[in-house]
Amino acid sequence: MKLSLLKNKFNLSNKGNITFCILLLLSLLIRVFCINVVSRDMCYFLIPWYKELSLKSLHMALVEQVGNYNVTYQLLIYIMTKLPGQAIYKYKILSCIFDYAMAFGIYSWLRELLDKRRALIGFALALLLPTIWLNSAAWGQCDSIYICFIIWSLYMLQKNKITTSFVLLGLAFVFKLQAIFILPFFCYYYWKNR
Repeated sequence: MKLSLLKNKFNLSNKGNITFCILLLLSLLIRVFCINVVSRDMCYFLIPWYKELSLKSLHMALVEQVGNYNVTYQLLIYIMTKLPGQAIYKYKILSCIFDYAMAFGIYSWLRELLDKRRALIGFALALLLPTIWLNSAAWGQCDSIYICFIIWSLYMLQKNKITTSFVLLGLAFVFKLQAIFILPFFCYYYWKNR
C-alpha cells in the first residue's frame, strides 16, 4: 500500500522505484550507523541545554534564554524533554526528519523544473551528501531545519505562491538567523518581478 502511494506520488517506473528504495534505504542506514556518535557540541552544549530545559516550566523555557539558539528551537528542545528516550537520539531524529523533508522539497522542485530522473538524483544527493548526514545524524545539529524551510520557500516562490513562500522563509529565520543569506535573492526576485 505505502509503496504504491510512493509510486503514484513520484510517478516512477519499476526501475525508478527500485533506485528510489535503494537510495532511501542507504540514506537511512547511514543515519542509523551515526546515531551513537557523540560530538563535542553534543557533550558540551546540546545535552546540557536539554538538561537545563527539562527542569523548567514551559513559561520559563520560553522566557529565559538557554543556549545560543533562537527561541523556536529552544521550544523544540523543551518539547523533546517531555518525550521518552535519550536526548542524543531525540536531537538526531528531529534533525533527520528535516533532512527527509528537505530532500522531498528538492525532489518536488526539481521534478517541476526538470524531469523525474534528475529530481531523483537531487533527492539522492540531498540525503547522501556527507555535509548533510554528518550535520544531522552524526553531530545532531539543526541546520537541516532552517534549510528545509528555505528549500520549500524557494519552491513556493517558483510556483508563484508568494505568501506561502514568505511564510516559509520566515520560519527559516525563526529557527536560525543564517537564513538571512538567502534574502538578497528574494530581494532581487521582488525587484525583478514587481
